[in-house]
Amino acid sequence: MRRVRVSVVIPTYNRRDLLPRAVESAAARITGDDEIIVVDDGSTDGTADAIRNDSRVTLIETENRGPAAARNAAIEVATGRFLAFLDSDDAWYPTGLDEQVEALDKDDSLGLSHAEAMNEVLPGAATTPRARPTREGDVLATLLRRNFVTTSTAVVPRRVLDQVGRFDESLDRSMDWDLWLRIAERYRFHFLRRTVALYRFHADQQIRDRESVDDCRQRILRKALARLEARDDPLVPVTRRYLAYRLLRLGRQRLAAGKRDEAGESFRAAADVRWTARFTAWRYRWTVSGGRPCAG
Repeated sequence: MRRVRVSVVIPTYNRRDLLPRAVESAAARITGDDEIIVVDDGSTDGTADAIRNDSRVTLIETENRGPAAARNAAIEVATGRFLAFLDSDDAWYPTGLDEQVEALDKDDSLGLSHAEAMNEVLPGAATTPRARPTREGDVLATLLRRNFVTTSTAVVPRRVLDQVGRFDESLDRSMDWDLWLRIAERYRFHFLRRTVALYRFHADQQIRDRESVDDCRQRILRKALARLEARDDPLVPVTRRYLAYRLLRLGRQRLAAGKRDEAGESFRAAADVRWTARFTAWRYRWTVSGGRPCAG
């Protein structure tokens, strides 16, 4: 039986026109010891048909359950010692994978390798550098503040995923950040200072529902805080500060949308996490009310 080195995980939904390019870019970057797994997450535009006859690809078709479930479905059938993630609207450059795998293979203290990426705004805009800070080693403190790992550059050893778990399917957004945090709590990160992926940004990736985004992010930080508190980690205070900030943002989004009761719940939750948040919450209420104090 062939021993697989890297399993490339490509989730897709309604990307018939872009998926073949992603697959071609993956095929150009891997070796004969690697595999490509595409999970079609219930597409309605014939996405799976675009690569159905491609012998280089293992195709899995599922009902629509979201990108976390699609990635998890690929992980379950993957046989590689390493998992490399590529979104179907992105593309890889034919460089860097061997170096990322080698770094992870040589050092068991590393739980994830990531690299630089470039932005391409569709349709037809020029490619620009993707703004990400260089972060390697013990990155947890920085990662708690915001996600700096571009998913389409990430490579993770299978043994690490078996230890920290899979993508959280209850999250509609930012499920990659949640997984990276769980990895960073146990392992160091490797960073390759080379551009390995093209991150494609287009109209249907616009974040229209800021409330949903902020809600997912505060849930992720709540999970992280619970884990850190359980082991009396010194990062508990800074995690509380970041969580309070996310809850205040969520409350502001709800207040602006006229959801006063739900906004009050978010503001109270922020104050419970960090008492100084009550002053910021009061300021938000005052601003939205046009200078009149709001109840709650």
